Amino acid sequence: MDGADGDRGAGSGPGTAGTDGGSGTPGDDDVTGMAVAAGPGGRITDPERSLPAHGRDSEPGMDEVLTRAMAWVDGNLDAFLPAVAFWPPGTPPRHLSLLLDLAITCHFLCRRRTPVQPAAEKALDGVAEVFHQESFHDQLLHTPARFPYYLWLLAVLWRTDRLRDSHTRATAQRLLDGGYGDLAAATRPPYGLMETRYVLDLGGFEHRLPPLRELYGRTTAGTPISSGQVTEAVAYEVTHAVFFLTDFATRPLPALTPRARGLREAVDRLLGAHIRSGHWDLVSELIACRRALGRPDGLLDRLGRSCLSRAQLGGGALPGPRYDPAERDALPVEKRATYTFVRCYHTTLAAILCAAVDRPLR
Repeated sequence: MDGADGDRGAGSGPGTAGTDGGSGTPGDDDVTGMAVAAGPGGRITDPERSLPAHGRDSEPGMDEVLTRAMAWVDGNLDAFLPAVAFWPPGTPPRHLSLLLDLAITCHFLCRRRTPVQPAAEKALDGVAEVFHQESFHDQLLHTPARFPYYLWLLAVLWRTDRLRDSHTRATAQRLLDGGYGDLAAATRPPYGLMETRYVLDLGGFEHRLPPLRELYGRTTAGTPISSGQVTEAVAYEVTHAVFFLTDFATRPLPALTPRARGLREAVDRLLGAHIRSGHWDLVSELIACRRALGRPDGLLDRLGRSCLSRAQLGGGALPGPRYDPAERDALPVEKRATYTFVRCYHTTLAAILCAAVDRPLR
């Protein structure tokens, strides 16, 4: 998944959302004022109160991490799926990233055999309901900067049989053919082109972009990564490159020349570094990447999963890199749930991906 302005840190993540930097997450400046719809009972579900604290001093299996994290997502579904009224013209795209990160994660889940299948299907039904609202649909389709989000959502909904309207896909294809949004412009960063290629393939669109393997070779992830390059930005580019190349761990890594070995070693270095820093968002994505790269379960994986299970909050959310319990507790009571949601939602989705990656495909 990716992001550029929020609690994944630098970059969807889980996301991976349709901009050159990936999907954004709510920015720090908007933590207490973000317009999200209330959850069940008229408020966002507070992960510190919705369930009793559990597992802080134990190491539950990843099935339990998955089940509890998805229960938190389900309890906060209205915050992920706010009414279109919250998206007037000019609204920043971070709200779109909420929707898209949820859609990408649930598409991932629906391709595997997991105990949270009903919750994932329910969430995708909600995404489809929002997408098909005329005002929302038109806003994405008629705003070039939001066209990548439109294509991502369209592709996921088409792949999950929630979009059967041939006219909608034909309209998107005509816009692509006409160069709408400049998605294939040679001036775009290689990572952005790689993401676009993946999305267009996922949606079954015709295009002339180079193969993913070729685009990968132009990215930071496709060049030798030194031991000093363990930054957040590099890590997210690596994880998303791996996700695109392997269709989120559903197909083997294509032959990448000798660089493939260097990529595997770089993922190991990045995972060790971010376990040490307590960056649970990247730990989740990097463990999933190790699986996608065909790496056997090892010490780093077990250590990372243990850390994730211990870090999981009482309500099932996983704390993002900028979640601070003291900062949260200093807020007025009515703002704490929103704070936790904004600071934890992407890391929780990433942990879901990590917890489900070893599940057999459907």
